[in-house]
Amino acid sequence: MLFPAIWTEHNVATGFNGARSVYPSDVDGDGDVDVLGAASLAWAISWWENLNGTGTNWVEHSISNNFNYAFSVHAYDLDGDGDTDVLGAAYNGDAITWWENTVGSGMIWNEHIIDGGFDGAMDVTVADMDGDGDVDVVGAANDDADISWWDVTSFTESGELVSSIFDTGSNPIWDSLWWSSEEPPGAYIYFRVRCSTDPADMGLWSDDITVPGSLEGLLNDGDRYVQYNVRFESVNPEVSPVLEEVTLSWNGFVGIDDENQSINLSDFQLLQNYPNPFNGSTQIDYILPGALQLRIDVYDMYGRNVANLVDGEKPAGLHTIHWDARGHSSGIYYYRIKTEAYQETKRMILN
Repeated sequence: MLFPAIWTEHNVATGFNGARSVYPSDVDGDGDVDVLGAASLAWAISWWENLNGTGTNWVEHSISNNFNYAFSVHAYDLDGDGDTDVLGAAYNGDAITWWENTVGSGMIWNEHIIDGGFDGAMDVTVADMDGDGDVDVVGAANDDADISWWDVTSFTESGELVSSIFDTGSNPIWDSLWWSSEEPPGAYIYFRVRCSTDPADMGLWSDDITVPGSLEGLLNDGDRYVQYNVRFESVNPEVSPVLEEVTLSWNGFVGIDDENQSINLSDFQLLQNYPNPFNGSTQIDYILPGALQLRIDVYDMYGRNVANLVDGEKPAGLHTIHWDARGHSSGIYYYRIKTEAYQETKRMILN
């Protein structure tokens, strides 16, 4: 075997403060090798996209900027959906955490804490420890002087999410309900909707909606208050449905004439998150008067960007997104919506 005598350095990143750990993996699923890193002083887990496939042109994408003294990083398809997820160990955060690659491109991540009390967590990896065919997580904690592994042992077949009651501010003509989701075999998502002229008496839910589309016959035109219910089901303990975004659209009318009906779309609105204060996750709703290119970001009280929730074009209507803040420190955060012509920021409190 020949061993190379001369090596040429190729830089991936500079200024990654307190770089501690590195791991190569195809994060975005495009067939080339990207790079993951953990930086303790920056509290950061990031990945660098291999833009040209030859390792000479890189762009950084943040996974977390609030992972307290990030010490180790690893990659594996933890949820079995065919893309690359990321694991991390946080020394001062005492946490073993994994981030779900929700759309497979490495641009949107959902954080899940495996153990938030693993004192002085320093390393994390994966293996099938019990030989049952699924992957387990293995970690080392300096302050606890522990080597531990975690097995997924609980399974919940169903759950539900009920939205807050939305005031459309008009007498709406209901259009459609659309959502984006991941529903692997054996996992399902169902919606129900209801509307009313009185928010104290919303009435009965509609029948199950299994396919996005028209709301005709499901809601009464003119009822200004609306609410939706989402039911999640899985018959396979290894998979779960994931709801990514919800869009409820309508036309609002300002007056009705027997000969002519005047129609105008709802105004641009960023609504207050719910619940607020919150613990774990919170819901953020916004209304678009038309299709728009926009971003929604979350910032901590020091102005650091800790999460990107939306980045792209969205259609007109009511949109619902969720921020999973587990792993972030308690305190005041700000969420900002920004388009080419509009910007608004609201405050929220994580307990």
